[in-house]
Order: sequence, then structure tokens, then C-alpha cells
Amino acid sequence: MTKDPDVFIVSTGTVAPYVDASKHYRQIIVIGRSDFGDESSQRLVERIRTTTSRTPTFPMGSASRSAGARQGVDFLNRVYNNACG
Repeated sequence: MTKDPDVFIVSTGTVAPYVDASKHYRQIIVIGRSDFGDESSQRLVERIRTTTSRTPTFPMGSASRSAGARQGVDFLNRVYNNACG
């Protein structure tokens, strides 16, 4: 992720607050370069969802997916999909 041209900052670690007490969950914070409505941000969210959070080191459901860009993409999809259908 750090070499992705749409990524501004990646923050992670091996202790709290990045790893929970059970050591089963790890948080990686990714801040993009663009606003959440921009196409580049939407593509970044899709790349994170389809690669980083589904690799063998991140079992499904264990990767944190809470982020402004992610929420923005989901919001835009819901608004426009509901308005069109």
C-alpha cells in the first residue's frame, strides 16, 4: 500500500492501538490523497477491499474497514443506486 500513488499515509504497528489485546485483529490506517468522491479514492477503496483485506494474513472479517473514504464510497453507491432504481 505504501507505494500506491493514491495513498498519502499508511499507519500500522505491532502493538496497541493497532493490535487488539487478543492479538487476533490488526488495524491498518490508510489515508488517501483525494476526497472520497473522487474516482481515484473509489478505486483505492476497491483495491484495499479486494487485496489487502482478503490476503491470507487477514482472514475475512478481521481487517478493519472503517474509514472516511470507504464510508464515502458506500454512501455514494447507496445514494446513486437508490436514486436510479
